[in-house]
Amino acid sequence: MTGLVVWHNSATNETQTWGMNGSRIERRLTALDEQGKPIFVGPPWFIVGAFEKKIFWHNSDTHETQIWFMNLDKISRRATVVDENNEPIFIAPPWHIVGVGNINAAQELGHPHQGDIVWHNENTQETQVWIMNDEGHKIARRVTILDENRQPIFVGMPWHIVGTWTRTIAWHNDETNETQIWVLNGDQIARRVTVQDENGKPIFVGPPWHTFGMTDFNADPLHHNQNGDILWYNDDTHETQIWLLNDNGDRISLRMTVQDEHGETIFVGPPWRIATCADGGLV
Repeated sequence: MTGLVVWHNSATNETQTWGMNGSRIERRLTALDEQGKPIFVGPPWFIVGAFEKKIFWHNSDTHETQIWFMNLDKISRRATVVDENNEPIFIAPPWHIVGVGNINAAQELGHPHQGDIVWHNENTQETQVWIMNDEGHKIARRVTILDENRQPIFVGMPWHIVGTWTRTIAWHNDETNETQIWVLNGDQIARRVTVQDENGKPIFVGPPWHTFGMTDFNADPLHHNQNGDILWYNDDTHETQIWLLNDNGDRISLRMTVQDEHGETIFVGPPWRIATCADGGLV
């Protein structure tokens, strides 16, 4: 199992995960509750991210952030995110969750991968990361992303965050259709790269294509790309496409259209929509 694509059905409120073997679906699983029964959750709850064995939800009415800890396709427990003082924390607009990833690269410190929550403030244009503790649902500390000169960086429209991965935040520009990746060193930008096509030319892709996150769909231990691959979806054709990036994380090495279990190209449209993608450790 390599990456996962997490889908949500706006009509039935089912959450389904596609366990991928490269670009091919290996299995599809419907999320089950603690009793092993299919669980249907819709607005005001929305999926805002996934990381390893966790699915992250946010409630647009109460502003609670909740984590489902998964055991394969079944919820083993649910936890509300709490602040540094163990109090439930409720965050409303102009802050929005824009991704979950191993921004802190915590595994290098000897800690398990918990998934750090990335927020963006649409008024101040600050990007903030909640570094989560070992339990996974408590904020250990909060950091503001800094530029190469260690100054807080404020980026707003037409740029918006479209994916997060290990030490990586991906942005897309709605006017130029550029995709840019920030490679991080802790809370500081180490370098910024514009994604290039297979020929080393900057690539500009806009609607009807949209980006739905980053993960490692290749998962080759000999050629592991810590920057992640990019997941795209076409609103018109309903094609799901993966850009496999090179080891530097700035150039497309291969584009793959997602196939079903029989190796046939698969097209899925509304009421299904991609919520996010994650690594293969989720199930």
